[in-house]
Amino acid sequence: MEIMQNDWINFIKTGSIPEREHFGENGKITLYEEREAKLIDFPQREIIEELQDTGLFTKIMKSFMRGRDENFIA
Repeated sequence: MEIMQNDWINFIKTGSIPEREHFGENGKITLYEEREAKLIDFPQREIIEELQDTGLFTKIMKSFMRGRDENFIA
């Protein structure tokens, strides 16, 4: 918990977390477990990348913004 708190404080103060890679550099995120922090692959990254250029995300966003998607769960 202390590692996560220190990382959060550093991020709020400086906009970055020392000794942690930025997400865009490697596609990994920091997983905080027990008393350690480790880099893991972003969950479902391959699926998200495949769908990225299909227009699906834009369609969902526009539908939600218009309030027409009754199945949207937030």
